[in-house]
Amino acid sequence: MIDLAEKELKIAAEKCGISRDSVIRKTENSSDLPEKRIELQFLKADYTYDPELLSRDKNPLKTHEILKKAIYRETFYLTAEITGTNETWIKNFVKKFIKTIPVKTSDDQNNFVKIRVITSEFKGFDYNGPESPGDLSIILNIMFESFICIEDEIPLIPDAQLIPKLRRHDE
Repeated sequence: MIDLAEKELKIAAEKCGISRDSVIRKTENSSDLPEKRIELQFLKADYTYDPELLSRDKNPLKTHEILKKAIYRETFYLTAEITGTNETWIKNFVKKFIKTIPVKTSDDQNNFVKIRVITSEFKGFDYNGPESPGDLSIILNIMFESFICIEDEIPLIPDAQLIPKLRRHDE
């Protein structure tokens, strides 16, 4: 889920005017970072046992039925810290970025993934001094929700012959 989250957020950032190289994983070392950047921090994943039949399909040869079943619901949380030095730019960028993040996508196993921005936190906006306030940032808390699925193949009966019940003559 980490790779999918990183990929989707890099695409959204690029559509909003920030290069993919400016979307980075949060590190302790803060030297040589771009002025305008998005730092991703992966928090946790929750798993809930939630069995559910998602689909029932026949394979192309019609010899098996394929059942796709969700076993667990995975909820993955991360933060995206959007940093810049201009208050107007950062507020406008965050609105555009939130609109650009897809609300749904699919993972590499073709499972449906729902993406939601949950909350935001502001850093550095309450400064009123004569010097430059330095970096301003808005931290978005984002949730990715998907299923962990299995597929079962059930063989179909290819041909059936019904034999009528025969009556005995002596009855």
